[in-house]
Amino acid sequence: MSNWPLNDELVMIRETARRFMKNDVRPVEDTLPHDSIHLPHDKLESLQAKARELGLWCIRSPAEYGGAGLDLLGQAVVA
Repeated sequence: MSNWPLNDELVMIRETARRFMKNDVRPVEDTLPHDSIHLPHDKLESLQAKARELGLWCIRSPAEYGGAGLDLLGQAVVA
C-alpha cells in the first residue's frame, strides 16, 4: 500500500507517461549510440509535439499558460 494513493487523474497521467516513454521515446533512443546526449532535431521535434498532445509538456507551468499545471506530486509521477 502506498502512503499517498494516487487519484484517478494521476494514475491516468502515470500510465500515459509510461506508454509514451515505452512506445515513442525508447524506440528512438534505441537507434542512437549509447553515449549520445542529444536527439536528432527531427526526432526531437516529433517527440516534443507528441508530449504536448499528451499533456506531458511544461508540467510545472500553469494550465492558463499552456502547461499541465501539475502540483508537486503530479510532477513526481510524470518524472
